[in-house]
Amino acid sequence: MSTNRRGKKNSGGRRRTITRLIIIVIVVMFAATGILAVPSSAAASPTPEPTPTATVSEDDSFETSVIERRNLDTVSAASTHVLVNKDSPMEPKDYEPKLVTLASVGADSWVSMRPQAAKAMVNLLDAAEDEGIDLQVSSAYRGYVDQKALFNQYVDWYGKKYALTISAKPGYSEHQTGLAADVTTPGGKCELLACFGDTDAGEWVHANAWKYGYIVRYPEGEEDTTGFAYEPWHLRYVGKGVAKEMRDGDYASYEEYLGMDAAPSY
Repeated sequence: MSTNRRGKKNSGGRRRTITRLIIIVIVVMFAATGILAVPSSAAASPTPEPTPTATVSEDDSFETSVIERRNLDTVSAASTHVLVNKDSPMEPKDYEPKLVTLASVGADSWVSMRPQAAKAMVNLLDAAEDEGIDLQVSSAYRGYVDQKALFNQYVDWYGKKYALTISAKPGYSEHQTGLAADVTTPGGKCELLACFGDTDAGEWVHANAWKYGYIVRYPEGEEDTTGFAYEPWHLRYVGKGVAKEMRDGDYASYEEYLGMDAAPSY
């Protein structure tokens, strides 16, 4: 009797062992075929799809350039690219830049400008002289107080309506930036007059100022954009890069180049 019971016990143990083996085999097969789900906590993170590389077209490059231009600092009074017009005053309105005289950087003139603009103006004057054009600077930096006196004088002479087309209110003048200059010729032929643009000197300035970082700030036909009458003698320093881009892109005004709104009035 005892022998039979041991035989039955051994037989039962073999059956349980075989059953376990079968279960293990089935689990392994399911896992291999993906039927058996793996818990999310143990699942590997999926490999992300590679990000396609964008192809930049000529138009895209142009748009990027536009964005970069519009990111220039046109607000800070100390910026070379500050935009000053009837809609954009100096901040603060009584801003005073660091100045040097043109005489201190090689020109026969005691007017003052910012150092970088002054040096560029001297280079412009020297280049003009090398080509037989005799230019001189009649006016450059004017502070808030001087601009106020000049504007009030024009109002007395011409009336406010006309004065607003030829002179800026104090705090709204490019001359206060230290980056603007009025050029003329010895003897003052067409000085501060539109006819300066038709002189040899005016034509040279129009064709060459960009090489030295200057633009004719108030061009002909852009009065509704700039807010001022045509001034072929009024040069504004914006740096060589911007001046060249404006010339190459045939931009009519600084406002257009920057993508800014027109500023015909205060």
